[in-house]
Amino acid sequence: MEELLVRSSRLAVTVKHPDEVGGARFDRTGFVTEVTLDGRHTFCAYEIPGIWDPSKGAGLCGEFSNHQALGYDEAKPGEWFPKIGVGLVRRESDKGYEFMKPYEVKPYRVEIVQEDDSVLRFTSLPEECLGYAVRYVKRMKAEGNTLRVDYELFNAGSRPIATNEYAHNFVCFDNATVGPDYELTFDGERSSSFNVLVGDIRSEAERVEWNSVPAKDFYGRLYPGSEGGVMPDGWTLRHRPSGLRMSETCGFAPELIAVWGMAHNVSPEVFAPVRIAPGETAAWSRLYRFEG
Repeated sequence: MEELLVRSSRLAVTVKHPDEVGGARFDRTGFVTEVTLDGRHTFCAYEIPGIWDPSKGAGLCGEFSNHQALGYDEAKPGEWFPKIGVGLVRRESDKGYEFMKPYEVKPYRVEIVQEDDSVLRFTSLPEECLGYAVRYVKRMKAEGNTLRVDYELFNAGSRPIATNEYAHNFVCFDNATVGPDYELTFDGERSSSFNVLVGDIRSEAERVEWNSVPAKDFYGRLYPGSEGGVMPDGWTLRHRPSGLRMSETCGFAPELIAVWGMAHNVSPEVFAPVRIAPGETAAWSRLYRFEG
């Protein structure tokens, strides 16, 4: 099946068809595997270096309910629970939800409309499960050196939805190895510090940097704090030798920012809170900018 493409005067954005994305984890709509700037510079990586695996992450891919899927606790082993952007997922055992587990999936039906060369729209149709049902629209528009992603969720079920969504962002500029050549900054005010949990990274002032090429995973988090402090509204990643930059500006108040990665990719992850009463709609956006 051919990949989908969104183009502007400067960007070529390669998007997987939902039928080509597998697994029970990542949103199958708007799954970006590569962004090319000016026909020269690339910005994306696969979760497994150099290998496309339909059940793994790649490029700009999202996920809902990373830590606790809707309805999982109510579903008995063998029963289904909903995963927004994926489909109905079968619970296997009495164990807690495992976001990386390859559960059995019945995918949602997705309608795809290419409005023009620069705009692609996905509509995931609702299917009731445990009182949950969501009509999910994701619209992607390339313009100049930017890619805008708009999200709209209508709660067609009988129960309120309380979850979150994040873009994983497997990022690597022209395949340049992650390490001291990169610098990540958080854009906008913030009232709490970045907490490094795993790996050889450091946080100084407004920056996250690497002391060396990572030999293993690294991970850290930025929370708003117990008092609900100010959070950045985005991030910028720079590669010093080439001058390449990529940024994400969020049209929402983040509830968490995490940074994960390995030697072949950096993944800044901004979590959007999703709270929708029955019959209501939630909408938010992400704007990516690519600079050479």
